[in-house]
This record gives sequence, C-alpha cells and structure tokens, in this order.
Amino acid sequence: MSHAPRPALVLGPGEGRSIDLGNFAMVAYLDELSASIATGGADPARLDEIALRHGMEVVGPVPQGYL
Repeated sequence: MSHAPRPALVLGPGEGRSIDLGNFAMVAYLDELSASIATGGADPARLDEIALRHGMEVVGPVPQGYL
C-alpha cells in the first residue's frame, strides 16, 4: 500500500477532488466520518482520531465545509 498523500473528498462549493475508493480502509473511514458528522461530533481533532484508526494521516488544514 502506498503511503503517499491522497486528495480529499470535498463536498460543497469550491474545488473538489476525487478519492480512490479501491482502498477499503477509505470506505470504513468515510463511514465513520459520516456517522460523526451526522451526530454533530465532527471537528478537526475527531477527524484526526478517525483517520489514525484507519491508517491515515490528515495533512494540511481541514477544508472549510468538510466537517
């Protein structure tokens, strides 16, 4: 598995990038992130926790509107 940074999925106004959903860790990450956003519990610290649990690292600032 590559450890190269991958683009983030950005929903909402502005630029968007696609993600590689062939990586099943990414699907689990998005499921958990979606659940956190739906319950109002998403913030940058929570995003870091979720990412680390799925073998990812958030680099750079979290885009406005991502959470």
